[in-house]
Amino acid sequence: MRLKVANAYRKGEIEILWLAGGYAVFRHDGKEEIFDTLDEAAAKAGWDLEQDPELVKAWSCGYELPADEDFDWPEIFLVKDEQ
Repeated sequence: MRLKVANAYRKGEIEILWLAGGYAVFRHDGKEEIFDTLDEAAAKAGWDLEQDPELVKAWSCGYELPADEDFDWPEIFLVKDEQ
C-alpha cells in the first residue's frame, strides 16, 4: 500500500517524508525509520524543517508502507496504481 507524501524535508543526507495519515519517515544512511508523527521525526533530525519541493516531486508516486504498518486508510490518502 502506497501513501501519498504530503510534504518532504531534507538537510544534507537526512530526509523526512511526511505521509498522508500522519506518519513520518526518517531516511538516513540507507535506513528508514517510521514515526507516528512529524514532530517525532523532526526531533530525531535535530533541525527545523524546511520544505524541499524537489523531494516532494521525487516522491509523487507515494511511499510504500511495510506490511506491518498497513492499515485501512481512507482512499484519499492512497496513491492508486496506474491501470
